[in-house]
Amino acid sequence: MSRTLRGTVTLLHQIYVAEGVLGESFAGAVDLAAFSLTIPALPTEHSDGIMALTCPIDDDRLRSSVVDDTWGTTAHFLESGKPRNLSSYIKTVAIEVEAESDQDLAIFTATFGKKFTDWFAIATQWLELWAKQVLSPYQGEGIGTRGRLWENNAPPPGRSGWHAHRVVVHIGGSHVDRNMLHTACRNATESVGVPPEWRLYLSASRTHDNRLAVIEAASAAEVALSRALDTRLPMLSEAARNRITQNANGIIEMVRLLEDMDNVSSTESRWRQVAHRLAYPRNQAAHKGLRPADEEVKGAVKEAKKLLDLYAPLPSPASIADDCDESVTR
Repeated sequence: MSRTLRGTVTLLHQIYVAEGVLGESFAGAVDLAAFSLTIPALPTEHSDGIMALTCPIDDDRLRSSVVDDTWGTTAHFLESGKPRNLSSYIKTVAIEVEAESDQDLAIFTATFGKKFTDWFAIATQWLELWAKQVLSPYQGEGIGTRGRLWENNAPPPGRSGWHAHRVVVHIGGSHVDRNMLHTACRNATESVGVPPEWRLYLSASRTHDNRLAVIEAASAAEVALSRALDTRLPMLSEAARNRITQNANGIIEMVRLLEDMDNVSSTESRWRQVAHRLAYPRNQAAHKGLRPADEEVKGAVKEAKKLLDLYAPLPSPASIADDCDESVTR
């Protein structure tokens, strides 16, 4: 049977968002149902300082289910009598679910919650890379959401939910804008995860294990360099490309080979920096079991990102979303 459910999803972290995102809806889907997420709205009355965001949908059940500043907060100051947004952090979003299911509400919601959390993990990785915010635990482990749903025509007691207990300490970067959210939701719906080299980079930048960090950073670079070689040698067989990559013998030689292919001048060459900042600490950690210093880890992760940006740049939300319909605005 067709059913419509409404409810809330509470994030285990807060997301720093652009003002243009507030009050807007973004579509998503899992194999169980389609859904839309609506971002909290600005309050109707403005004042200087920090204010609580408000329920974005005219629904008394939603209003009564979220108290205090649980929707999120926004900081404003008044300029010529008009509010100017400084920053907004969302903690809870409204959700509306459309499904074909006759399952008991509690069973449906528990199943949907697991699938939604998997969907959300993909979207979160894209947002982390684009906005440089920390929104998930190391390597996505334990990422979770907490939600409640009820039938659209049911009274407030007719609700059920799912739970996750891990909390993420938020580290801010730049704000998440409308295009980032739209594209991240689309990628998650289509199960398009971030490229493997960027997943490894996220892992390197999140872990507190210094040995693992430099090893993962070097692995991210190697994957990116291999991808770059593949694009420059399209006429060769896979076996031939693999042999060339193997004979390049590690990060340094792969960089030198690519620089030769691209006619990079000696003044612009990066292989010496790669050798010092990335290859050396990685070899010390992998082959000698030595723990790199914090500064060495920062240097290795930074050098790996430079190689990723150069040889396997992350698709931007604008370039991915060019052929997409606009998000639905409530």
